Amino acid sequence: MQLKIAKRQGLLKGQEAGFMWHYWWKDRVFFISTKSIFASTVHKTQGATLDSSFVYTSDFAAAKNIDLELYYQLLCVAITRAKNQVHFI
Repeated sequence: MQLKIAKRQGLLKGQEAGFMWHYWWKDRVFFISTKSIFASTVHKTQGATLDSSFVYTSDFAAAKNIDLELYYQLLCVAITRAKNQVHFI
């Protein structure tokens, strides 16, 4: 049991740690390369270019006192940040 806990916590040292790293390097080819996912506001993404973007439209609908012109400006900024794909959620 202690060995399982140590493995999960990364507390293995020496040969045991090297043995586990061997499996990681061998098996990593079965996983796709990923990047961190982040969320941001429309204001913070202004000027940025992303491969894809997801626009959470419920936030726009929740803003009851928003001016219609401001709504369209924010939507325009949100849409034009993506190079390839825009997804509306």
